Amino acid sequence: MNNQNGAKLPGFPVLSWLIIQLFITMLLVGVIALLFSLSSAMLVGLGSIISTVPNALFAWYVYRFRGARNAQRILDSTYLGEGLKFLVTAVMFAGVFAVGESSIAPELFVGYLFAMVSGWIGSVYLQRR
Repeated sequence: MNNQNGAKLPGFPVLSWLIIQLFITMLLVGVIALLFSLSSAMLVGLGSIISTVPNALFAWYVYRFRGARNAQRILDSTYLGEGLKFLVTAVMFAGVFAVGESSIAPELFVGYLFAMVSGWIGSVYLQRR
């Protein structure tokens, strides 16, 4: 999208944010694999996937539109994207707990929470660039 002078308007770099989030969480998975076990690392990785996939879906959904003329579309996309993110997250957690047992919860939630925090860190880093 261009402004009145023809210059390209900057947008939020969703792909860069996703790469930063995945890189940070994969570092955690590697550390967990070295310090604990491969099965714990896989559960942490699964938890990070449960966080990253709905966040990526939300980001794609919200950042489809730009500009003041699309303000209502952006607002509608934000509400719909957040609802979709919540639904996808709940379905993914339900699927994992339906297949697995409750003893997997600590590693799963560590990965989930770490991916959430790394996503926040990545978005703050990209906003300051």
